[in-house]
Amino acid sequence: YQRRVQGDIMKRKAQTRTKTGDRVELSSSRTMSRLTASLPLFAIIPLAGFIVIAFLLVQRWTPPPSMPLPHSSLSATSTLQGQIPIHEVEIVRKLSHDGNSFTQGLLFDAHGRMFESSGRYGESSVREVDLETGRVLHSQRNPPQYFAEGLAEFDNKLIQLTWRENTAFIHDKENLQLLQTIRWPLEGWGVVYDGHQFITSDGSSFLSFVDPSNFTVTKRLLVTDHNGNAIRHLNELELIGDEIWANVFLTDYIARIDPSTGRINSWVHVPGLDKGPVLIPSEAFLNGIAYNQATQKIYLTGKLWHYLYEVRLREPPVMSRTGPMMRR
Repeated sequence: YQRRVQGDIMKRKAQTRTKTGDRVELSSSRTMSRLTASLPLFAIIPLAGFIVIAFLLVQRWTPPPSMPLPHSSLSATSTLQGQIPIHEVEIVRKLSHDGNSFTQGLLFDAHGRMFESSGRYGESSVREVDLETGRVLHSQRNPPQYFAEGLAEFDNKLIQLTWRENTAFIHDKENLQLLQTIRWPLEGWGVVYDGHQFITSDGSSFLSFVDPSNFTVTKRLLVTDHNGNAIRHLNELELIGDEIWANVFLTDYIARIDPSTGRINSWVHVPGLDKGPVLIPSEAFLNGIAYNQATQKIYLTGKLWHYLYEVRLREPPVMSRTGPMMRR
């Protein structure tokens, strides 16, 4: 008798759960039926079209974010009033380069010796490289917790920045031995020395001027194109004449910047250079500019590239109303 009573109870519970579930499904179905029935077909189609158009308008007019985004350097600019020169390059010589070097800084000293900073955690180093053969003559490894970045010469020494560690290394130029480790006030990307101060980039639209006596920032300069648009992702730097040349990260463009105003005088376009058998193409970006003052020659390379190029600018430049398509 007890087993029969218990079985009846369990049966009623199962029926109750089933009916509850049926009731929920029926309620949802009725709600949808009522909603559909309340709108005739001729009203549903225009409503759907209105929703699609509204969505597209929101996407089109949503303002861009104020902070730089990774992997977002190319897009369209607005119509411009004037014109800006864009120089293509002519390859003079194709030289060997260490394909394992994650190039972050490249320079010649006054005697024509070439130095390079190579990045990546656990692999960073500063090195002297033979121009003609690409052979590494001397090398000094950085501690593995540092990601090496830009490189500049000052007072017969080399200063090597690091990425996010707020640290810079000062090396003896003759043997690359570490002389001093200092606190750097910014995220390190590119750096040059103009004889009085360091000028450095941090991946933003600004160049910062740093006092070499105490390594403090004395000025920040916004870099803009000829339409007043800020150009961000400024990376490796080189001082050529009275201009600062800056790689724009993730692009094949170099900006020629007036350091007194921040205005871009012209662009250098470097498309399609042979990088060699690069193992990681997604990281093999243009990122090395070096000017040999003794010979007045310009050299370009990139991260993990197997080649270094001696180049000269083609004249006359292409005059463009829009300039390169840089995302602001």
